[in-house]
Amino acid sequence: MGFEEVLYRPLPALETGPVSRHRPRLLLASTSVWRLRMLQDAGLVCTAVDPGVEEEAITADTPYALARARALAKAEAVAAREPDVLVIGADQVAFIGTEVFGKPSDPTDHLERLKQL
Repeated sequence: MGFEEVLYRPLPALETGPVSRHRPRLLLASTSVWRLRMLQDAGLVCTAVDPGVEEEAITADTPYALARARALAKAEAVAAREPDVLVIGADQVAFIGTEVFGKPSDPTDHLERLKQL
């Protein structure tokens, strides 16, 4: 399934009110407690699920394309395991120019990256 198919796939009608058997479940394809908290603070009832995707194996030509490709890979991985739910995939990429920074390895590395930004 390609990116455009995921974006434009018809979604089931959502009911208002409490989650019920008629309202599709919403899953966040991420282990980020911060992303989950943002969705919950926005009033969404959702569950975070580890997508099991090796982010470092995904490449792209630009930082924007990289974030998009990683988000899509996460969403597709969870959607393949949970076909009857709505899945949100998200990713962020820190970069300067064309240099993409991966996740910091430790607190010292984290501070050095912040100094570069």
